[in-house]
Amino acid sequence: MMQPRKDRIILLRSRWCRGLFIAIALISMPSAYGGPAVVPGDLVLRHDIQRLADYGVLSGPVTTWPLSWGPILSDLQNYRSTAELPTDVRDALARVRARAQWQTRTDELRFKARASAAERPTRIRSFQDVPREDGELGAGVSWTGDRFSIDLNVSVVGNPPDGKDYRADGSNIAVVLGNYMIAASTMDRWWGPGWDGSLILSNNARPIPAITIDRNFTDSFDSKWLSWIGPWDLSVIFGQMEADRAVPDARFFGFRVNFKPIPSLEIGLSRTAQWCGDGRPCGFDTFIDLLLGRDNVGDSGTTPEDEPGNQLAGLDFRWSNRWFGRSNAIYGQAIGEDEAGGFPSRYLAQLGVESSGMIGDRWSYRWYGELAATSCDAVKEEIYN
Repeated sequence: MMQPRKDRIILLRSRWCRGLFIAIALISMPSAYGGPAVVPGDLVLRHDIQRLADYGVLSGPVTTWPLSWGPILSDLQNYRSTAELPTDVRDALARVRARAQWQTRTDELRFKARASAAERPTRIRSFQDVPREDGELGAGVSWTGDRFSIDLNVSVVGNPPDGKDYRADGSNIAVVLGNYMIAASTMDRWWGPGWDGSLILSNNARPIPAITIDRNFTDSFDSKWLSWIGPWDLSVIFGQMEADRAVPDARFFGFRVNFKPIPSLEIGLSRTAQWCGDGRPCGFDTFIDLLLGRDNVGDSGTTPEDEPGNQLAGLDFRWSNRWFGRSNAIYGQAIGEDEAGGFPSRYLAQLGVESSGMIGDRWSYRWYGELAATSCDAVKEEIYN
């Protein structure tokens, strides 16, 4: 795999959630991850991909992780105007292209191992993959074919709070059907443009064992009625949650559509739901009520005991520009905890700003600041208080 030249990438972040936290990180190029998807957890790779998207090298949406390598590699191979790009963007293009070519090689069996340790494992994670426990040892094997891919991982952890010493997190068995990837998966997911957090689905908790459906290539609709949406992506997840919960063995459903009506604007629509479980309604009719939003206490006589599900839904956006010779962006997320009139209500909210560029001919940087209000109806509380 091609290594980065002498460039170093600086990521500066600030986050408010009823308080202010500031951190500065100097990050080196991480080891590659085998498989046909770009999983969340690698800040430097995400920085490079976002730089390429902001400069038009990548045409598809990039805020639903895991990303598919297919459209990324296709855009990189077809891009020809590299002379017009700033130096650090050309370097990012070279790094991502080498990484994509390495990870999308077919009919090769790959082995991997990893180890990590933390004196005080963080319970509130950002996009960056950091240890969840005091110590972790892991090993895996992966293989990718034209239509099938297998990525099996196992890890042993020290002092886990759930008492489970062995895990299969990060595993994926997938098959391509048309333009969709259907998989049995325990991969992390990250929905939204935030760097420090997502209000609906992130890698903060361990991944949910699930059947997933993801769109491979993000081509626009051919229809003249829908072509205005631009490149678009789709992710659907049907998961099984653990027994050690207030409602044991609940199921998880989620879907996300994100699209780019113009190259500088990406919009995402997301929805998740917990439903079924021990002592709860679990039939097909229940799922239909959940899907149609008929799951609040009081809807058609619904009581707390037979409430179909517990849902979150909302939208996010990221708008970029290249003012002042830099790549800048404003992004936000509004996620409703409840429903009113068929739309989400009682919103949680996130707002962020970011900028990236180059210092001299050596330092590629990105700074960002995020404000998150995570109490129910937080937007209204902020307005009236």
